[in-house]
Amino acid sequence: MVLSDISMVDLIVGITYSIEILIFIIIGMKIISKYIEHKRIELISVGMAWILISSTSWDNMYYFIYVLLFGEPSELMFAFFIHTFRLGAPLALLLWMYSFTKLVPRSKKNQMIIVSIYIAIQILAVIMYILALITEFSDIFGAANEELFIVIYYQYLTIFLMVLMISILTTGILMAKSASKSGDPRAKLKSKFLLIAFIIVTIGAIISQIALAASGQEGVYDQYHIAPSIALIFVISHVFITLSGFLFYFGFFMPERIYNLLKKSN
Repeated sequence: MVLSDISMVDLIVGITYSIEILIFIIIGMKIISKYIEHKRIELISVGMAWILISSTSWDNMYYFIYVLLFGEPSELMFAFFIHTFRLGAPLALLLWMYSFTKLVPRSKKNQMIIVSIYIAIQILAVIMYILALITEFSDIFGAANEELFIVIYYQYLTIFLMVLMISILTTGILMAKSASKSGDPRAKLKSKFLLIAFIIVTIGAIISQIALAASGQEGVYDQYHIAPSIALIFVISHVFITLSGFLFYFGFFMPERIYNLLKKSN
């Protein structure tokens, strides 16, 4: 397949996904690299979480690059990668919640409860992953049971997405609130960046999902071939998500130049 065989909308969407993922990986790696300077283990978990949160788009980038280079991927191979990539988000959430318990002081008991809940979610994700692969690659369950599992599986994905967004927004607000109580003006400014980052990423994710759902027929949509009618809204929503990455980084490590610029403007 050549570039001319791909529609303009699919090309724009593929590039949007690729840029978003690349930026999230770069930001995550920069946060991880700060461990060398600060020696705080939670910086590694935060950086890994930020990289893995982009895994919600890895299948889209994989599809775009594969189609660009080789044409349509085989159904089974693509299904394997889709299900494998979907393990990233639950792990990202677990790493983030672990980081949250370190960054925002909690009692040991509360830390254990929070982390245990998200470990359980990760275990459930692995179980669903294994069952999804069995369903894709064999007929061991029979046609009727496979159809039932598919319904349950997509309900699970919907519920998990809601848990993911609620968890990130809630912890983000609590983290920003904790930082805002500091007497340090720099810390207060960083808390504002964190709060805006978590709000923007949540809004971007919600708009993206609503746009995708609205573009489908009878509740079914194809996220790998975006309808032209929602292309602009879709791209804008992912610009929001990408922007949140920069704001999040500034909320953790405010560059001196930006801090001085904002201090002068005030």
